[in-house]
Amino acid sequence: VSPEASNFGELPVGEHRDTVLWIYNRGKAELKIVSTSLVYGTNFELLDELSGKVVAPGKSLSLTVRFIPKEAGELSDTLIVVTNDPSRPEVRVVLSGVGLRPEIRLSQEALNFGQVQLGTYRDTTLSIRNLGNEDLEITQTFLISGKAFELLKDLTGTSVPSGEEVSLGIRFSPTGLEEAADTLVVVSNDPEGPEVRVPLSGEGVDTVPPTVDYSPPPQDFRITPGQSFEVRISARDPSGIDSALFCWRLGGERSFSLDNMDKVGEDTFMTTFSTSDVNRGLEFYLRVVDGAGNSWQSLSYTVRGKLTDEGVERPSPTLAKRYQMISLPIIPNDPSPRAILEPILGPYDKTRWRLFWWDPDEGRYVEYPKVEVLMPGLSYWLITKEPQKLYTGPGESVPLDTISVRLKPGWNMIGCPFAFPVDWREVEGHRKVRPPVGYDGTEFIYDQPVLRPWEGYAVYNPIGELTIKFPPIEAEAPKLALTSLLHMAETSGGWAVQLVADGGGSRDTYNFLGWMPDASDTWDRYERAEVPPLPGFVSLYFDHRNWPDVPGLHTTDVRPAGRGRYAWEFFVLAPTGKVCLSWRHTGLPEGLRGHIVDEGTGIWSELKSSGEYTFCSDGSVRAFKLIVEPSGPAPEGYGLSAFPNPFNSSVSIVAQVPELGSELVVYDVKGRRVRTIARSLPPGRYVLSWDGRDDLGRPAASGVYILRLGGVSCKLVLMR
Repeated sequence: VSPEASNFGELPVGEHRDTVLWIYNRGKAELKIVSTSLVYGTNFELLDELSGKVVAPGKSLSLTVRFIPKEAGELSDTLIVVTNDPSRPEVRVVLSGVGLRPEIRLSQEALNFGQVQLGTYRDTTLSIRNLGNEDLEITQTFLISGKAFELLKDLTGTSVPSGEEVSLGIRFSPTGLEEAADTLVVVSNDPEGPEVRVPLSGEGVDTVPPTVDYSPPPQDFRITPGQSFEVRISARDPSGIDSALFCWRLGGERSFSLDNMDKVGEDTFMTTFSTSDVNRGLEFYLRVVDGAGNSWQSLSYTVRGKLTDEGVERPSPTLAKRYQMISLPIIPNDPSPRAILEPILGPYDKTRWRLFWWDPDEGRYVEYPKVEVLMPGLSYWLITKEPQKLYTGPGESVPLDTISVRLKPGWNMIGCPFAFPVDWREVEGHRKVRPPVGYDGTEFIYDQPVLRPWEGYAVYNPIGELTIKFPPIEAEAPKLALTSLLHMAETSGGWAVQLVADGGGSRDTYNFLGWMPDASDTWDRYERAEVPPLPGFVSLYFDHRNWPDVPGLHTTDVRPAGRGRYAWEFFVLAPTGKVCLSWRHTGLPEGLRGHIVDEGTGIWSELKSSGEYTFCSDGSVRAFKLIVEPSGPAPEGYGLSAFPNPFNSSVSIVAQVPELGSELVVYDVKGRRVRTIARSLPPGRYVLSWDGRDDLGRPAASGVYILRLGGVSCKLVLMR
């Protein structure tokens, strides 16, 4: 067979190439061809069927072989020719060739661009590689839809050599808030994959707040009652604008009201706002929400109100001929009392109106015209002859910011600085001072939970100078009712008395004494300081100026429980005239009795569960004692003794009284009354004293005096 091997060379897959082999008979007999066959027959085939053919001696026969590569690479097969040649019955011929084909391979079978913000795009690159051994010819690249996806390069007509690659850029530009899909088609000369499809996907999202243009109001901008002001914004977003909100609240309000702004242009929104409560001030911010729910929010802006003419009217007129504590809920243009009060009340005339301010530095009241200014955060005492409406006059609302008030040690007169009430518990620093004390025109009201506009309050600062800070937040209704000391005593195993002094058109009602299981002999949670009284006020107080903690005049005196005998001393300062001292208590335990002693007259009054005692005040301080002691049986007769005797300054007197109504009196040797030590003594045993002075407080002369009680007497010798 010639040739004994045949190489067909390189041939593209799918094409064919033929060659002719010759079978020669070199012998002298006939050559019979039994069979011709291929071992594999995959990429080569025989075009002639020679089985059974005879080749005469010296002759030849042709055999056509076809190379049809079905794959790329070096290919081979073996032709086997079987004959009757006894020396060589089987001849093998090696067939070889190279199959050529391009092979397209993409870097990804599918492309997911993920979530892409509306109004933006995302690019990615797809690699097209030729893994074959022949040039890859790209005849076309295109997108089936082409709505949200874009080819950044046209590869049509591009040739990719074997082993190399080209890049195809693809862009996803979402057109809405939805999932998008398309298909990339690549057509090439790859016989196995002439058309390759790549699914493309992505989702349009909006996670970016809208773009808003807004110019805030200038710092000096003010609103006046009923005046409208305009708010205008420009807002844009790829997903559209769902809402534009004007969020506002008046000063002190805890929540915002939301008003939809009107769309007045393609990107423009507008609203107008007005209020009559400009004395509270205004706080607002803007909020814009896009179609995807993303929101833009401005800073919070505050706008102060501008008040003209009379300004703001006090809710109620003044009380005739009664002091009231007042404060201002705005910042006046002119803070002088001359500018604020005189246009209403007339020129200062003490017979028509008076104004006082407690000077914490001096520890005393000063009167107008020494009161130079009226400012929010402070309070003042005002009395008018007739009921009068009050107005702030022109000014501005207090800034909606934390307002600081400086407190000196001791008493300070403060006021709510805002045009809305403030919860005392929300005032920074409130735990360092005693709760506020209000005044209703007749009596002091202790432990005020809420500070109200126009009202004034007294606050006691037991420590050094400090600052309290009022938040611009309106108080909610108090949730807990205040508990009186009488109720606390009844529920905790204590005992308490409330004392009330009434005189001169004023009352002092918050006065308590008694005992409690957890009380101490000095300042504790039951103690309260006495508000400095104005001229003409009645004041009942306990003198604790010798206490180590919070020394001063107090309105309570609560002591530890468990003692057999108690004695309290209290004082009443009242203007000239009749004064009524009344009391009520929680009921003395069995085996105890109580008395109230007027040390000015010596009159004793039995401490019943409630009662009153009337005396005439000369304008000076009157001393009283309240004594609680074991009751015991009444003595059978009068008894009287004194020691030391003789004495030079004070003598102690032991008296036994068997019946009600007795008097203990000191006489001189001529029978003239010198001093009444006690009147209306109830039955019992007493230890009293005489300080050597007469009923007018003058020192008695040295000499002999007679002490009489009922039908018994005792001689006293006074030696100066």
